[in-house]
Amino acid sequence: MLLSALRFLNQSVPTHWQDLSLTALLQWAVSHWSLASVPLTGEYDVTEATSAFSKMAR
Repeated sequence: MLLSALRFLNQSVPTHWQDLSLTALLQWAVSHWSLASVPLTGEYDVTEATSAFSKMAR
């Protein structure tokens, strides 16, 4: 879920994110946060499977 949120907000994601604990990933995300990268407007494809709950809605 955190990765989906970071991608949605156009934030970078470490290439080795699979090796990080949730705490380490969150710390990395906070330290690399860029408000300038957050899109002011845009579209997001909500039909795309974006979370663990996406399959429940189908």
